[in-house]
Amino acid sequence: TSSGIERPEGAPEDNIPFKIGKSKVIDGTFKYDDPRQTRRTNSNVFDYSHFELNRINGEVNAFLALGDTIAFVAKNLKMVDKQTGLDVKELDTRFLFCQKKMEMKSLNAYIGQSHLRDDVTFFYDRAGDMGDFNRKVVMKGHLSDSHVDSRDLGLFSEYVQQLHEVWTVSGDFAGTVDDFMFSNADIHFGKSSRLLGDIGFKGLPTFDGAVMDINLSLSEVNPVDIVQYYPEWQGHEDLEKFGLTVLDGTFKGTVEDFAVEASASSELGKLGADLVFHISDAKNTTYEGSVKASDFEIGILLDKLPNVQKVNFEGSIQGKGLELKYASTHLDAKVSSLGYNQYNYKNIVLKGDIQNQYFNGFVSAKDSNLVLNLEGEFDLAKPQNVFQVKGAIQKANLANLGFMADSVTLSTVLDINLTGNHFDDLLGTAKLYDTYLLTPEKDKNLVIDTLLLHSGIQGSMRTLQLESEFLMATMKGNFVPSQALKDLQRVMEEYKLYFFGNQTDRKLYYANHA
Repeated sequence: TSSGIERPEGAPEDNIPFKIGKSKVIDGTFKYDDPRQTRRTNSNVFDYSHFELNRINGEVNAFLALGDTIAFVAKNLKMVDKQTGLDVKELDTRFLFCQKKMEMKSLNAYIGQSHLRDDVTFFYDRAGDMGDFNRKVVMKGHLSDSHVDSRDLGLFSEYVQQLHEVWTVSGDFAGTVDDFMFSNADIHFGKSSRLLGDIGFKGLPTFDGAVMDINLSLSEVNPVDIVQYYPEWQGHEDLEKFGLTVLDGTFKGTVEDFAVEASASSELGKLGADLVFHISDAKNTTYEGSVKASDFEIGILLDKLPNVQKVNFEGSIQGKGLELKYASTHLDAKVSSLGYNQYNYKNIVLKGDIQNQYFNGFVSAKDSNLVLNLEGEFDLAKPQNVFQVKGAIQKANLANLGFMADSVTLSTVLDINLTGNHFDDLLGTAKLYDTYLLTPEKDKNLVIDTLLLHSGIQGSMRTLQLESEFLMATMKGNFVPSQALKDLQRVMEEYKLYFFGNQTDRKLYYANHA
């Protein structure tokens, strides 16, 4: 029954072969012990240098021993690792072991909760290299629709032990554990995530400091699926707002020091980035590169709905620090559109610098209903924020922008100096010069040389003053400015009736507000 056994490729020809056509292994044991290596006593970790396989049962056919070469065909082979309890429930393969490699072709193995299919070969300079498996044994092979359970893989990697995952894997792999590339990868994980592309790692099985070389193509990631891989990160709640995200691009480096060039399409819209990060702490993390957004729901991300809607922009950023109190950042962006209060502002330019909670910047807009150029300085480091804004509003169509019902166009030069952390806390002065309020009826246009609005407080007494050549008004008392603003809006409505309305309109207005 042994005459049909073929000599394996590369086997020595000057040795007498020992052949067995068909055989069965019943309750066998296999031990491997490398006295040069320290024994690992942790029962949760497989010891490559000292292991014992018990209760080996199954068929071993076409067995050949020739010099340093052993080859056989295993069918329905079963065994248990003594130290970890890892249970090989069924293993079918064409096996070959020699001085330079160990090969398992046509592999079909149910190991623990995992299922591995196809081919894998281990290359080494000598069999003793198995004692330094992660660094010295080169793996090459192909997996097809294989399932890997973290409970099983965790016996070979302490990092994986903390995970609760089942990966469905197909692709070609080559390299050692600490330096490998998984090409043409198709990896399913979590509830609905899927990675397609080439994935390389250097430095495993320790994840900290491992260098990644990842090239993804039309991959899908559900944010809830990655929480367990980085549980200490504070941004998961915001990341979940993206929903299922399609990724395309590259990621190179470690988790702390990496470059990313990628695009993402999610439930919030589309984002593109070409960025370099050097992750440290909130104070010393640096970043540099470009970002682009298309139809991105920034209002949802920032919890600012319904006031803020979609944004389209592209720009560059360079800076240091992840929190405002540490940030030192330069921003240069062109906003092609931004939805705010149900109006879509277009052609906005933003340039600015943040340094120690101090912002100095410039904004311009060339929208069909808004043309402006403003420069501002915001100091957020003091107990009360300081706001200084100067510039000109060449045109603001207040009706189309949603600020008024009537068609009125505003142009003015402004100079604003305010302090405060909330609207009702604001103190200071807002000055408007050369102000024009234009209406379709030219005889109702209003020109104001100077308009001054002042907010002050002494003790519990607050003062609001409005001054112009047409109107002077003062409010004093213990009141809330937001409510006073509503009252001021009523005054302005009456102001408008006086200049733009007629006698009939005024009588109707006061009759309804009596």
